[in-house]
This record gives sequence, structure tokens and C-alpha cells, in this order.
Amino acid sequence: MTGELVVIVSQRREHYMDDVAIAGDAITGYCHDCDRGHTFDRARVTRAYLP
Repeated sequence: MTGELVVIVSQRREHYMDDVAIAGDAITGYCHDCDRGHTFDRARVTRAYLP
């Protein structure tokens, strides 16, 4: 889990997230773009980076 902002790229969209955690095949966190929590399948994430 990270307290820093992380950009998750999934299905050609960037999601600016914090409170990111990885558990098994899932990545979860709060998405600032959508103003809600998101869960991603790790297999669908094409990139993750610090802004």
C-alpha cells in the first residue's frame, strides 16, 4: 500500500489514485478522476507510475 499518488493505466485510460493496495490479482484504491474507489484486475493494467 502506498500513501503517494499513483497513475494506473487500464484500457487506455489514466486513473490518478491514492490509497493503492495490491492483493492477489486485484489493485484497489481511490480514484480522483472518478471521485470513488476502483478495483482493477492486475492483468488489465498496462502501466503504473508516479506522476
